[in-house]
Amino acid sequence: MYADEYGYPFRDRDDLSRVMQYAAFQVGDAVDLKSLVAQRLTRYVSPNFRASTSPHGLLARFPIPLYLTTNYDPYMTQALVAHGRPPNTAICHWDRTNTGDPVDPRPEAPVVFHLHGAATDPHSMVLTQDDYLNFLLALAIDKGFDEKSIIPNELLPLMTLRPLLFIGYSLKDWSFQVLSKGLTRLLPREERRRHVSIQLIDPLQDTDRVTFERAMSFLNHHFERQDISVYWGTAENFCTELNRRLGYGHVR
Repeated sequence: MYADEYGYPFRDRDDLSRVMQYAAFQVGDAVDLKSLVAQRLTRYVSPNFRASTSPHGLLARFPIPLYLTTNYDPYMTQALVAHGRPPNTAICHWDRTNTGDPVDPRPEAPVVFHLHGAATDPHSMVLTQDDYLNFLLALAIDKGFDEKSIIPNELLPLMTLRPLLFIGYSLKDWSFQVLSKGLTRLLPREERRRHVSIQLIDPLQDTDRVTFERAMSFLNHHFERQDISVYWGTAENFCTELNRRLGYGHVR
């Protein structure tokens, strides 16, 4: 499974949501703002999915049935197509305006699930601070495994019974916290799987050595309680190292 949140000129999504809340006030209509943002996203050139540092390209090579993304862009879908694995795309209708179409995630026919909406459906985008709070509330109270679940029932077993890989989330990201903690509550302790999270260490590097080591010890303990193993470094570092170990080579 793949979850990402990078490529935005903000420290984290919380910063983005506050800025977009103000932008919605200036525009006068949050729906119009979402359409404007969706239009702007179509202007960007897709990254090189063959690069050794591309998380999308790297993960598209694996027989993974479900890719969970909080980005609005189609990069994960494009990466899978580039690697000969055309996926089905589904969108989380967190506002319950639509129940969505049935999905059937399989390695040969993977599903890319846009948890925060997609630019192809601007209304679905979790963009402003109000959107973000409403999304987190809907996710927190979601019962799962029923017809009112905002996450398709077909996806929940993959999200709870298999290891997860989180890439591109900050330590402060509430979606990461809700997902990592909320999903584990659906299972008894003995059935929980160990997950992996890629975390940056830059915010701690300016502190003295003792403070740095204490902070790292606390963070490792915090994640260990959630059955999460941490790789400390950038997504690019992780992809380069994994490519090297797998023998996939460099940029082509």
